[in-house]
Amino acid sequence: LGLVDSSGEFEVSNAEKIFEEPFEVAGSQLVVQATIGVVRGNPLGRRSSDIQRAARLTLLKQKQKGPGGTAEFEPSMADDVQNSLRLIGKLRQAVQDRVLTFVFQPKVRLATGEVVGSEVLCRWMDDGEPVSPGRFIPVAERSGLSGEITFQCLEAVREMDRRLQHENLPPLKVAVNLAANDIADMDFVDQLLAVCQQHGLGPETVSFEITETQHFTNDSEATACVQKLAKHGFELWLDDFGTGYSSLTHLDILPVGGIKIDKSFINVLSEGRRPSHVAETAAGIAQTLGLASVAEGIETPDQHTICQELGIEFAQGFLYSPGLSPEKYVEWLKNWSLNEWADYGRN
Repeated sequence: LGLVDSSGEFEVSNAEKIFEEPFEVAGSQLVVQATIGVVRGNPLGRRSSDIQRAARLTLLKQKQKGPGGTAEFEPSMADDVQNSLRLIGKLRQAVQDRVLTFVFQPKVRLATGEVVGSEVLCRWMDDGEPVSPGRFIPVAERSGLSGEITFQCLEAVREMDRRLQHENLPPLKVAVNLAANDIADMDFVDQLLAVCQQHGLGPETVSFEITETQHFTNDSEATACVQKLAKHGFELWLDDFGTGYSSLTHLDILPVGGIKIDKSFINVLSEGRRPSHVAETAAGIAQTLGLASVAEGIETPDQHTICQELGIEFAQGFLYSPGLSPEKYVEWLKNWSLNEWADYGRN
């Protein structure tokens, strides 16, 4: 929905209120989520094509953030949109050329230091320079590329499983992240299950992490998709726990086996600064509900100790290892000193 306001008096909230209540269509209630762009200023003396372009840019900029919401035109939007479109084009080519790489970050048991698995993460080098996942992953999700990246990720997991077998190392389950828009698409989930079967990746090899920012309700398509994965035996984790607005509701609705406590609540932990209430509460919720728990982003021995004292079972973080290429991950596994960390955990 594009609006031109020549008076400067238009209240955006008036437009947003129109979509707060469902519309009745052919006797049925239809909820409409609107993306609204507003261009302010006197259009007299300006070409209509300029006004239309400003409206399109504003809508496109807002849509890049996700469905719904309101934005007002700013001159800088043209450059922002152009840069975003350029990034999408480069990323689409990178996916097509299969030049994305995948790294594995170990997951350890806090009490003993035992390696229990890993999380596979996507990496992208553009013109020899790394692109932050925080920048290109949201772009992939908005542009419909996240599904193909997930399938390439599963190929990397298959190759890792074969590599571990070749090195006579025990199999370790790998956690794969699923994008919010993909987990709400039953066709994608069906294809995901088919690809797992094709690669011989069962529940003993792969688990899935779903972001807490995805909105789940009892009767939503997303919830049905998650339930289908669970029915096929795949372990599910609720990622970024504590950052969403309906954590407890999700735990009540979804068949998850564990939560991952967001690193923002782990970073603040230190011996001189006792546990954040969020980390402590999240750990308590997991224990009460019989769920496993993972602390993300552990970087110091103090954080390791405090999370262990809180009853958190597992951990990931630079203290143990960053994400590693398949070759380096295997070498890390061979040299990992379980006894050293077992002794550390008891002291």
